[in-house]
Amino acid sequence: MNNTTPQSCCGLSTCADRGFITCKTATQETYCSNGIVYGVDCGAVGQVCEPLYSGTGCRGTGASCEVNGTVATCKGTVLTYCSGFQLTTTDCAATFHTRCEAGTGCVPAGTTCRPPLAQETCSGALLTYCFDGNSATIDCTTLGFRGCVAARSGTAKCTD
Repeated sequence: MNNTTPQSCCGLSTCADRGFITCKTATQETYCSNGIVYGVDCGAVGQVCEPLYSGTGCRGTGASCEVNGTVATCKGTVLTYCSGFQLTTTDCAATFHTRCEAGTGCVPAGTTCRPPLAQETCSGALLTYCFDGNSATIDCTTLGFRGCVAARSGTAKCTD
């Protein structure tokens, strides 16, 4: 629910997919998924790495809590939630440039649309999409394209 730990965008290397979780350092986790090793910076959100916790190596450093019984709370932009059976806090605005929503966690700053539920649409050469929780429109012709095409899946793209 509140997986707010920054992950690396690209695989670090390949691995036999055994779902392992290891701690490279006290705050750096690595795990294997679909044959690719990924890294997680637990320290970026004030957490530590503990590979013995099932499901994630990152855990909070606060008071003990129940993962499924503790509701995420907000005080301004600061989110408090249970991670690895210990409370942790993250400043959504400072860490992710987002806002805090009680019961949910860090969410896009805007409120006019919510990815991934927002549909991208075309109107002539204009493409409308959701960016950081706000609807945005771009004229594909200003990018050198001829128009815009929407797919049934709810995505759209500028085309030649």
